[in-house]
Amino acid sequence: VTDITVTEYGPTKGIEVQPKWDLPEKIVIKVAITGAFFSKRQNPNHPITTQEILESAREALKAGAPAVHIHVRDPKTGMPTHKIELYREILVPLRKEFPDRILDACCVFGPTHHETFMPVEEGLIDITPVNTTAVYCGDSLLAPNPKFLMAKTHYLQEMGCKPEIAVYDTGDIDNAYRWLIKTGILEKPYYWIVLPAL
Repeated sequence: VTDITVTEYGPTKGIEVQPKWDLPEKIVIKVAITGAFFSKRQNPNHPITTQEILESAREALKAGAPAVHIHVRDPKTGMPTHKIELYREILVPLRKEFPDRILDACCVFGPTHHETFMPVEEGLIDITPVNTTAVYCGDSLLAPNPKFLMAKTHYLQEMGCKPEIAVYDTGDIDNAYRWLIKTGILEKPYYWIVLPAL
């Protein structure tokens, strides 16, 4: 059995490998009601319809969740979509019922710029992810370029929506630093979300 917190070899002998991060003791847990990649086949209880997603979000918020993350699905296919009328069916009632909670929706890659950012433009959400590296999710490849990331981050802030950096791997942190933080585009405080298993 080895002690995984220190190393016994070379010039780093005795140095703590993973020191405790300087983070606040209090944390916020955001509930992702439905992801973009999961189906009823994988989990029969997974909410897909707007009514299922709305009820699941209500349940989480009533239980004390300070924030919910929403994806919407096409009612015919069950596939992810960016249709604003579906977002409205969920987010408008939640905003009325829980005005002090954070509503988040995924404005990552829609068919058009306008359709992707409608929840932001209508003031339905407070925060949304920004992906800074290319990442495979199943057979799909999300590949944002630096110019797009910088423009998206600037636009979200201009519209009063907080960007949060999606962290799939350490490259997301490095790219966020190089393109968004070092350039001065991303305003403090910085929000990060860790996406395990993707």
